[in-house]
Amino acid sequence: GLVIWRARAGGAVLSGRMAMTIGTDAGLEDLLRQQEERCIVHVDMDCFFAAVAAAGRPALARVPLAVSWSSGRESGGEISSANYLARAQGVRAGMWCKEARTLCPRLVVVPYEFDRFVTAGAALYRALFAISPHVAPVSCDEAYVDVTNFVRPSPLPSALYSGAPAANDGSALIKPEALAAALRGNILRATGGCAASVGIGPNRLLARLATARAKPDGCVSLLGCEPAALFAPLGIRELPGVGRERASKLESIGVHCCAELAAAAAAGPD
Repeated sequence: GLVIWRARAGGAVLSGRMAMTIGTDAGLEDLLRQQEERCIVHVDMDCFFAAVAAAGRPALARVPLAVSWSSGRESGGEISSANYLARAQGVRAGMWCKEARTLCPRLVVVPYEFDRFVTAGAALYRALFAISPHVAPVSCDEAYVDVTNFVRPSPLPSALYSGAPAANDGSALIKPEALAAALRGNILRATGGCAASVGIGPNRLLARLATARAKPDGCVSLLGCEPAALFAPLGIRELPGVGRERASKLESIGVHCCAELAAAAAAGPD
């Protein structure tokens, strides 16, 4: 299905990527210190399939737009992606086209264009690898980038990474927010007008939560935040990896936010 294609496409566009190779000339203490001082950028394209469909097509730029495997006026196909104009009318991924058109009569539904998706995904990853060789793909339109070495001095010797830029000595550091802004601009140009939201954090989880706050078409940094204060009011459905079934089970026992989850865990199995 489309989910499998999306994941595989993420690998396909990376066929020419640089690989990070860890050496053995750094001690465990250095490695642990680097882990604590990471700066991770999470990049997630906004309504990717719909954005790609509209790219270079002015007639689709300012209309409610959705992508589906079946796009006819009487189609019973399922929506896979919708732009923000359509979302404002209640259109969502996973919704049937007939229901979507009831909510949004002006909705334009277009079919999948896999060649364009792959081309845009490849452009995205070229932009990511242009700033760092340390890219962890999630799918064709989402990835994590470790930019630690470019925003703060690295505690590791440059020889630790094979094929990577030399470790920064602090003389040419860039602020994470400035790097993210430049990256978003590069992605917009490289993909022909597809916007990306970016989250910045000391680890993947916080970077991804920052991206959720950045959407659409923005950038949020959670570097330096206090995790306990951040997570306490956070709804469990906002946590990456917590799906509907697990969230429903937690809510059935009175757990709706992270503070309640922490309290339940501290109380033990009873």
